[in-house]
This record gives sequence, C-alpha cells and structure tokens, in this order.
Amino acid sequence: MKFFIKRKMFYALVIAFFMVCMAFSACASGNETAAASTTLSKSTSPAQTATPQGGSQLSASLRYAQPGPLLKKLQTMIGTWKTQITLKSTPQATPVVSNNLTTRWKWVVDGCYLQEEVTGQLGGAPYYRLGYLTYNNLDERYEFVTMDHFDTGFMSYESMEDGSDTTTTLFGHFTQGGLVLPWQDRRSRFAMSFIGLIRII
Repeated sequence: MKFFIKRKMFYALVIAFFMVCMAFSACASGNETAAASTTLSKSTSPAQTATPQGGSQLSASLRYAQPGPLLKKLQTMIGTWKTQITLKSTPQATPVVSNNLTTRWKWVVDGCYLQEEVTGQLGGAPYYRLGYLTYNNLDERYEFVTMDHFDTGFMSYESMEDGSDTTTTLFGHFTQGGLVLPWQDRRSRFAMSFIGLIRII
C-alpha cells in the first residue's frame, strides 16, 4: 500500500514538473515576441512600422510613404559644399554675387527629407538659410521649402516634371519685397544637379 502511494506521488511530481517547464517556455517565447515587435531600428520611420488596420487602402498609403528612387538619387547632394549665390533686384540690375557661403545637406526624418543649411556672407552681411527638400510620391514632384534673413514667410518651390537623369528645376511661389511670384513666373527658380553641383538663380 505504501509503495502504491509513493508511486502515485512520484507520477504527480513528474507531471507537475513538466507543467512548470511548459509555463516557463511559453513566457520566454512571449517575451521574445514582444521584444521583437517593440524594437525599432534607428533607420525606421513610424510610417514604415505602422500596423495596417484599414486593409489594402492603408497598405498603399504606407507604400507611398517609402522613399523612392527619385528621392534617393538626391544622395549625391549630401555633404558640405562651397556655394555661390547670385541675386538681382530687377532683370536690368547689376547682380550681387557671393562666394562666401557654405551649404550643408543631410538626410533627416529617416531619409524622407533632405535638410539644407546655408551660412556665410551675402552682400557684405551675415546670411543664414534653412531648407527642406523631398520628392512627393503622391503628387509626383520635387518640393522645396526655405526660410532665410530676407523674409518672415516661407519660400516654396515645386518641380514641373521629374527632370533629367542629371538635373531638374523647381519654380518658386512666394511674396518677396511686395512682389508675389506665382508658379508660372520663372524668375525665381532652384536648379539642382544630381552630380553634386547646386545653383540658386
């Protein structure tokens, strides 16, 4: 009788041991899954990690949030550049040319935008400009917005086409010195070259 009781206790202990082992295994697996789902790469944006909840429509939206080839080809602009700016108050005016400027381009927002920072002297006075450049996948155009010492408003530029393999031009729309420059007015434009040369006209 005692042998039978001991044998039952032995089997009960064995079963309890295996149940405890299985519980620990499940907890460890759950923790690993949770850690994997909450760890974000430094190069990953929220749009790239968002969980689709609206079916294929949201998935398409997430795809449009990915930097495409027309944005990635701006990689050649990354770095620090010696910059020349030419300004003319009127078409007949003598241009003001400055070579004492430095431009720094870098990727921001996980590679979705380029940030431009211009510092130096323009017309004998200190000059600073901050700008952001991107390719809008939805509207299929380059977009560039800048701010500097000359105005308290943003200066916005858009491309009319994708441009060639080496260069494209963006046209500005903003009010400067009491003059409104519409998109169709090509007096204010930003020409960018994909071989590392940048020209402001």
